[in-house]
Amino acid sequence: MISENFANIMGDIFGTRMSVEHVLRSSGFNLAELPTFGGMVIPYEYWKEVYRILWTGEKGREDLLRLLDIALKQYPGNCQIPLLRIEISETK
Repeated sequence: MISENFANIMGDIFGTRMSVEHVLRSSGFNLAELPTFGGMVIPYEYWKEVYRILWTGEKGREDLLRLLDIALKQYPGNCQIPLLRIEISETK
């Protein structure tokens, strides 16, 4: 399932509050509109919820792809992000 792949990959890369906030802000998202990352939050669960919110939002796929583009700019050597991007772009 794509949401689980997204949550696993993003949770592995962006697993701290600072990294989460940085990638989301860099992608142009308003942090007040997304869940707060902190306390005992498990990165996988956090990113699964972010996926759900973005996918069902007004721009859906476009927002997810923009987030992955920024993630790839921050971690250009990561080989999982481009594959995830393809998977999301081909989802109907």
